[in-house]
Amino acid sequence: MDTPKAATTQRAYTLRLDGNEVDDRSWRDRLWSTHETVNAAAKAFGDWLLTLRGGLDQEPGDGAVGHRVLLALSWLSVESERGAPPKRYRVDRAATIDALREILRRRGVPDQEVAAWVHECTP
Repeated sequence: MDTPKAATTQRAYTLRLDGNEVDDRSWRDRLWSTHETVNAAAKAFGDWLLTLRGGLDQEPGDGAVGHRVLLALSWLSVESERGAPPKRYRVDRAATIDALREILRRRGVPDQEVAAWVHECTP
């Protein structure tokens, strides 16, 4: 059975900078170095999160507090309204909870457990 792909929002940001001195272009090298460092760190964190998520069973075992919350946060993208994209791209709370329910159902989690997940993961 083919699983439908979730919609994604791709973002790209641009920035135009000029140095204080007309002939001084050294800031460009520093800016590029910062850009490379930030991207390398983001990749390292993303790889770490994927590795962590891949190693976690959906059932917490010994009743580990926060286990379900950690998994739900890794499955769903959650952003603050401050700095978020325009309203037409935002996902509201009910839609996020519905998405969590759907993920769990696709994983074969019984309805009673789905309710427990939603209760534990809802702020």
